[in-house]
Amino acid sequence: MPNGIAGLEATYWADKYPDEVESIIGINISVADDFEGVTEEQYCGFFNYLMVKFAMIGGQRYVKSVYPDNFGAVYTEKQMIVRKALISKNFYTSDMYEEDLQAVHNAAVVKEMGWPEQTPMLVILANPLMTPYIEDDTSVREEYEGALKEVYGTETDASAGDADDIDYVGEYNADKKSYYSQYKNVQIEEMSGPSRLYTYDPDNVAKLIKAYLDD
Repeated sequence: MPNGIAGLEATYWADKYPDEVESIIGINISVADDFEGVTEEQYCGFFNYLMVKFAMIGGQRYVKSVYPDNFGAVYTEKQMIVRKALISKNFYTSDMYEEDLQAVHNAAVVKEMGWPEQTPMLVILANPLMTPYIEDDTSVREEYEGALKEVYGTETDASAGDADDIDYVGEYNADKKSYYSQYKNVQIEEMSGPSRLYTYDPDNVAKLIKAYLDD
C-alpha cells in the first residue's frame, strides 16, 4: 500500500518479484513517467540538503503549515499531540533526503523494467477541489477562487467546480486517469481530500480498500 514516491518501489517489486506481490493499492502514487525530463538537481537540490539541517535544529516547529489540521475530527486530542510529535521528529530526515536524491535514477530503472501489467492494482486519487474537502480547507478554497478570479476577472463559487464550461474538478486528475486507463490491471477511484487521504477521510479510504479486496 504505497503512498507518493513509494509507488516506484511497489511497481519495482511487482516487476522483479511478481510471485511475491498479489496486488498493489496505491494512494496518489508516483510513477516512473512522472520523472520524465526531470534532472536529479531539479528534484533534489541544495534546498533539500538545507531542509535536513533545518529539521535537525527543529525549525519545522515554527512553521504552522507543517502540522495538518484535524479535519472532520478524525483524531482525538491525544492522537493529535502524538501526531504533532512524530511530525516534529521525522519532518525531513537524512534518509528521506537520500531517497529523494536517488529518485530520478530509480524512476529510470523502474521505467526500463516496464509496468507490471500482471499485478492487479487499485489506485486512489485525491482531488482537493471536490466537496467536501474544498469547503473544509480554507487555504485551498481561497487559492482556487483566487485563480479563477485571475482568469475570469470575477469571483466564482468554488463549490460549483467549473466556469465557462471548463470542468476544473474533473480536469484535476484527468492526466492521471488517462495514464492508468491504458492498463487493464488498474482500477481507479477518486476521492475528495488532500494528497494524504488517510489523514482526512480514513473511513472512506478503508471502505474502498475493503470493497476492492472483497471483489
